This record gives sequence, C-alpha cells and structure tokens, in this order.
Amino acid sequence: MDVQYHDEIKILCFNVTNKTKKSANKSWEVLNAKIRAQAQDAHHRALNLEYKMRCVNDYLLARASFMTQIHPPPNNIVPQLYTTISWFIWKG
Repeated sequence: MDVQYHDEIKILCFNVTNKTKKSANKSWEVLNAKIRAQAQDAHHRALNLEYKMRCVNDYLLARASFMTQIHPPPNNIVPQLYTTISWFIWKG
C-alpha cells in the first residue's frame, strides 16, 4: 500500500507522537509563539482597556482555551502566557 511511517504527525494543530508529554509541550510552544506574534501585531492599534481585555478573551486566548481541553498547559508555558497578556494590556 506504500504507506510511509512517521514518528510525528500534526492533526488539527496538535502534534501527535508516541510520547504524549513531548507532543503536548511542542503543541503548547507553537501555540505560545502564535499568541505572542498575534499580540505584537494587534498592539499597534489604539485600543482602550475595555477593548484590550475583549481582544485578549476573544482572540488571543481562544486557541489556548481550545487546547486546554486536550492537553493541560505545562508549568513553563503558563508564566510565558501571563507575560504576553500583561504586556499586551499594559504596554503603552
């Protein structure tokens, strides 16, 4: 049937390997980088505090809330997410 073997695959933005912890950490690292990039991109807009909070809930953390249903966040990612969100809200 000519089906190739792969050690790692990506399904719906989740990296899946035979080592669950490794795949969960990699998925969270990729998601954290995307959230950081999205926060930096959206920061250039002149938003007041109410709209910044709405942006955090509706856009920045939407993927993270989906991901937590599959894999809980590792201990090293949570402070990075807090830093990204606090930077987005209070910078400027």
